[in-house]
Amino acid sequence: MDNYRKLSKESEFQEMVDEISDMVFQFIKRKQDESIFSLIQAKAKGQDNRILSLQEYANRNKPVELVSAKTLRASLRSGEASDPVIKVLEAFVKVVRIEEEDKIHLKRVAGAYNLFNLHHTVKGKFQVSNLILDPYGESRLSYFSRRNEPDENRVILEVIGSDKLIISFRRDNCVLMFYAYIGAGNNPELLQPVFFYNNGKGYTIASLAVLEKVPESELLTPARELDAIPNQKIARFLKHKASMLTAYSPFGNDMRFKIEDLEVTPGPFKEDAKFYGQSKAFTGLFHIYFNERYPSLPEYIRNDFFSTVGKGVLWIYEDENGVLSCRMKTRRNTKGRILEHWGLVMNHTLNNSSYFIISLFLEPDNDKYINLILFKLGEDLLLGSHNIMYSPPGKLGAGAIVMERIEEVDGRTIQKPAEEDYDAVQPKAIYPCPKLNTREDWIVNYLADRQRALVSPVTEFEKLREYQNLPHEGLYKMYSYGKGGIRIGILRIHKSGFAEHVSVGGTKEERVYAYGRADLLRQILSITLKNKDNYRTGFCVFKTENDVPPVEGETIYIGTFCGVTRRNGEFPLASKLILEFISKDGKADSLDPKWIKYGEPEYQAIDSPFREALMGSAEAMIGFFKDKAAIYSIGGLEKFNSKSFDNGEVFIKAAAYSAAFEEADASSRLIEKAKKLGRLDAEAACRQLKEEQVKISLERAAYHLVVKEDLVQCIHHLKRAVRLAPHAVGLAQFEKEVEGCKRYGELARNHAYQSLKKDCGQAVKAQ
Repeated sequence: MDNYRKLSKESEFQEMVDEISDMVFQFIKRKQDESIFSLIQAKAKGQDNRILSLQEYANRNKPVELVSAKTLRASLRSGEASDPVIKVLEAFVKVVRIEEEDKIHLKRVAGAYNLFNLHHTVKGKFQVSNLILDPYGESRLSYFSRRNEPDENRVILEVIGSDKLIISFRRDNCVLMFYAYIGAGNNPELLQPVFFYNNGKGYTIASLAVLEKVPESELLTPARELDAIPNQKIARFLKHKASMLTAYSPFGNDMRFKIEDLEVTPGPFKEDAKFYGQSKAFTGLFHIYFNERYPSLPEYIRNDFFSTVGKGVLWIYEDENGVLSCRMKTRRNTKGRILEHWGLVMNHTLNNSSYFIISLFLEPDNDKYINLILFKLGEDLLLGSHNIMYSPPGKLGAGAIVMERIEEVDGRTIQKPAEEDYDAVQPKAIYPCPKLNTREDWIVNYLADRQRALVSPVTEFEKLREYQNLPHEGLYKMYSYGKGGIRIGILRIHKSGFAEHVSVGGTKEERVYAYGRADLLRQILSITLKNKDNYRTGFCVFKTENDVPPVEGETIYIGTFCGVTRRNGEFPLASKLILEFISKDGKADSLDPKWIKYGEPEYQAIDSPFREALMGSAEAMIGFFKDKAAIYSIGGLEKFNSKSFDNGEVFIKAAAYSAAFEEADASSRLIEKAKKLGRLDAEAACRQLKEEQVKISLERAAYHLVVKEDLVQCIHHLKRAVRLAPHAVGLAQFEKEVEGCKRYGELARNHAYQSLKKDCGQAVKAQ
């Protein structure tokens, strides 16, 4: 008897009545269970004593008292009860049994969870919350609210069947509900509930979330608008699978409920298109210009530098569903076969209204795809690029395009093009040298250049093998002739072909940097270098041993440079070059470029074969490769130098040339330089050279006098002869040249000749 207590107070029976009524009421309210409701329906009465329906009962805010405390006490004491009271007690027992069964299933998933979902208001961000699932009614959700403060709410758990779970809470005017499949196992690592709620603006929002079970000590701090979350797999899953679904209201908080209110600005795939208004302004007909990878005009098929320019037709229109759609036709071959593509404007998720994206598929089999990315230059002109899958399998391409609006069709100005307008305009191909209106000329000139306007990506592994490391990788000294001395630049060739060059500018302190690429074609190593500041460009060509790597301390390459002068008007020039291989892995910073003047101590420190090869005279550039010598070492260079002209001869010739133009000071300086190079006979050699030039000048003077009858040019050459060697020029010698020229010309104008001869004689005497 010690385990039993006598119930005597009315209040104790009232507590029992309240518990029975509330438990049955909450169960029916949650589960809308008709079988349980049928047991208590006779007691479920409203204020007017009318029996309520299931829905009316479930919509109440508080339960109906199913049995009075007095009746319950009397029934328990007597062991007898009316039929309605027995049914109420039966309903209570069933509810208790079902709730206990639910607790068994709730215990399988009970625990602490980190809740991850995508943020609704800031696209691409994450939200982290905490969820505690407790089978005994203490479940709660902790989150970071839109008021930027932590918050917590008690949540209600409800098991559906034995393998589904509803988690919900109500607060103010907001309802949040999660619906998750929990399966039949115990302690799942994670759950993937679908959730939905209504926000403060009246939108109903739904998406997918992930619940990750963790010890309570590992619960993350609730936060919102996060760029990342710790578990990368969950982040990746949400980014790809958990797009937000929103019941849309175009009127803010004022949700309307008429069919006319379903106004949308549609994009492809049932999404709202951002910048739809701006994009819609580009509906119409356009010419689309592009470089043809497979030229339509046969004479350009074998040309690697220029191709024909395709002039296709693109129609952008709004279809019956408001989607911005496209059709495009282009010319394929010389027979004029038309290829047609269908597609969509794809600006639906782009956050920049300056661009225009179009995706097109080849009809009818969709076996070819083109993507267009365009920049808007007004509503009539767009510039951009394309990516394309060509019809032959495995062929890809990318390149520049231009789109220009078509204003007229068959002489008619078109405002809103229709399908017949699109059909009326035919695509064509344009030669790369057209004579068109000005702007189309510019477009064709821009796109016809195959090297700049078209890229053909490699799609075969064998083609990829061609991009091997350059065998001439390494650090080099580059020797060249410079005004008044020798320049030594530093060249670094990387294995990819990237080339860096630094040299000395106008002063020894100035550094000139240039960058470019090196390419090997059989035995020729060609390097293009461009100055990053003034865009001065130079081309270097060297003879190598094909793919034989250079050897440190042994290998040199000879070559030529073609470019322009650094100053004084940028005149074209060509010069000799010598590359000396220093090392494969050395750094350019370890060497300094130099400009060494003649006569300086450092000049003699340059290896003599380099000095001789650079300073040796050559009648033409081919002279540097005299006898087709293959030079790859110092020995080869010395052998070449032994066949070259005397080192100082170039200065002796220059001195004689300066003397012919009355540049005595310059002539003297050049003679002194020749002496420094070992030509102690420079003065005598120069004098002899000038005397040899006298005969040439007299011959030219006679030619202009007799054949051309040009007194001005005749006197010019006579004066030059006198300047070269005054002691060697006389009237008799000139007469001899004139007579010889006269016999050669067989002229009969003796009176004119006599007059000219007199004037020339006076000019000679005056000199």
